Amino acid sequence: MLEANRAELRLLHSDLEKLTFRGKAFFDARVTTSNAHALITSLGQYAPTRFSGAIRRQSNEWVDLRLGAGSCAAMACIADSDRSPEKAELYVFDRDGGVQHHIEIADADDIDLLAIFETTDESPVFSGGRLPAAASSDNVVPFAGVKAARQHWNSGRQWHFDHLLNQQRESRLQLLPHVGRKRARRIAVEMLPSFLNSLERQTMPFCRTVVTGSMMHSDNQPLSDLAHEGSNFRFASRRGDQMYLNLATIDSCWHTRFRDQGETVSLLEFYAAGDCVAVFSPHRHHAAHYWHSLLASLPQASAL
Repeated sequence: MLEANRAELRLLHSDLEKLTFRGKAFFDARVTTSNAHALITSLGQYAPTRFSGAIRRQSNEWVDLRLGAGSCAAMACIADSDRSPEKAELYVFDRDGGVQHHIEIADADDIDLLAIFETTDESPVFSGGRLPAAASSDNVVPFAGVKAARQHWNSGRQWHFDHLLNQQRESRLQLLPHVGRKRARRIAVEMLPSFLNSLERQTMPFCRTVVTGSMMHSDNQPLSDLAHEGSNFRFASRRGDQMYLNLATIDSCWHTRFRDQGETVSLLEFYAAGDCVAVFSPHRHHAAHYWHSLLASLPQASAL
């Protein structure tokens, strides 16, 4: 519990656009985006943040975020000016009241950047929890959504990442079994540990993305180390960014394929409790066909 005479907790106006703009000037920040199944942490300053609908560019050196509509329900900052004048933490809450984005600051100039945020006395309004996954019947096929997905399927990476970012709970997962086997196939989850372990031996860079609420956070740097303890996998990049993924909580995994500027691009999408929680994708500046062939070698899940 915070001590009132030592720490200061400020509830801030929810303005992610202002945060990500100012974040480009961060010098020594640790930025973490997480859900209940995966997290990714990066060091340094924000890249120019992209919102859904904008051209998706990959950044290798900075914190790479992509934001959708309704990304933030509340923001709060905690600082202890007496004990640690050069340290502060900022929290971004999603619509359910969970912390989806966390920034640790350990530089006096970076703390000064937080002064631009106005405080508010208004209590945030959260949704009070999400409906359980069983609320959507597996027997109901969203025909309109399937038709739209098929029409736009080969529109490129940007369309797919925006689709992952903006679709309401379970929408994309409900569509995947009906868009066609050449577009999406369910992967045998039990084969994922051996596949992930093999990625350390691959030389082709691939991007690791955590999805939470309406926010994406990516590590686009080459993989330098991969370790696991039980079902918990850690992916580390050369710059020091890290991603953690708990396979024990993954309900299903899908290999999706589409065309982007004349080449076939494959994504590996991880789902838990109806949500896409993480995505692995080929790096934009490297040939996508090798990554596609790796995913194509994964065995398909048995029919339920």
